[in-house]
Amino acid sequence: MKINDYIVYYKGTDYGHHFGTGFAVHKNYESCVREFNPISERICMIRLRTKPKDICLINIHATTENSDGVDKNEFYEEITRIYDRVPESVIKIVLGDANAKIGKELMFVPTIGLESVHEESNDNGQRIISFAASRSLVVSSTTFPHKEIHKYTWKSPDRRTMNQIDHVLIAKRYRSSITDVRSYRGADCDTDHFLVICKFRLKLQRASRYFQKALKFNIEELKDEEKRQKYITEITGKLNERQGNERKVNWSTIKKTILEAAHSTLGEPKKRENKWFNSDCRKAVKKRSEARQRYLQLKTPLSEEKYEEERRACKRVMQREKRNYMNELLRETEQDRSQGKIRNFFVKIKKYKQFNPNLKAVKDIDDNILIDPIEKVTRWKNYFEELLNSELPVRPVPAWHRS
Repeated sequence: MKINDYIVYYKGTDYGHHFGTGFAVHKNYESCVREFNPISERICMIRLRTKPKDICLINIHATTENSDGVDKNEFYEEITRIYDRVPESVIKIVLGDANAKIGKELMFVPTIGLESVHEESNDNGQRIISFAASRSLVVSSTTFPHKEIHKYTWKSPDRRTMNQIDHVLIAKRYRSSITDVRSYRGADCDTDHFLVICKFRLKLQRASRYFQKALKFNIEELKDEEKRQKYITEITGKLNERQGNERKVNWSTIKKTILEAAHSTLGEPKKRENKWFNSDCRKAVKKRSEARQRYLQLKTPLSEEKYEEERRACKRVMQREKRNYMNELLRETEQDRSQGKIRNFFVKIKKYKQFNPNLKAVKDIDDNILIDPIEKVTRWKNYFEELLNSELPVRPVPAWHRS
């Protein structure tokens, strides 16, 4: 899914705002993405082409501390299985919402360091420490000294409790590649988590092949009779002019003429935006952000009350504007259908339906995600051999009687 200058790779649920993991990659580095595997609504991974080695990011959304022990065991068994299936020649980093409080136990210092905000590890913390120790990993998020406000990554809904539960894990041999991990409270996404920044030293390797971007023109302008005649006149004039100067008009000349005429008369289409996110939404978001900054600085009951008020007001504005936009879109869609404007009808239907990510993952017979390219090719080979080389069922030929 493309949002402005970013391509979002994600895996989530079809209901509510629970679970879900993903990555946002800037369009300039889209060619660095080797593959994306959505394992489940709690785990996904992306492999990037980097120097000197590829890097694999495993994004997790762990079970909560109060979850059943069986669910916790299944989650960490799945993480371990996915981690082990990634080739050792790849730099592997596990990061995300671990829902784990990591303490300062001396026996775990080689794995977790001494910079956690918590004194004792909870059950989830002990589980992620055990996973890290068993795979020779270090928890980089608890090894860098910072102020405590820059270590907290989560705040409870009542804003009374703050914890450090989002973590970054990397193999010990690559621990020096991470130069810093800390949280930033300034990013306002209206969530109970703070933005965590991990600084990593690496060199991205872009694809060696470059393709010329295809030009797009606003062909809707051709519906205007005046614009259409101007477009035809300009093409005819340019072709006649070049035909007089050249003995033979080849395809490159025709192509150049069409593109020049389209650029001067039709122009390029405007970028698609969230039309419902208008000036009222921007004002509401700005007020919410300002109230949030005042609350983080003052921490008074009055500033907290003001922030909650602006949050609710912003949410109401967003819901109202989006609802109005969708109602107007449905009205226009019905109008296009009744008037026989099939093209416009399906364009609007596409806007209305929810985004469905195009998944390219390959699973084995046991429904496990395959990561190694050779295993994927072998799986496809076996699949088609089984599909195409199976024996046809022998059916008896029905008797035919002449009446």
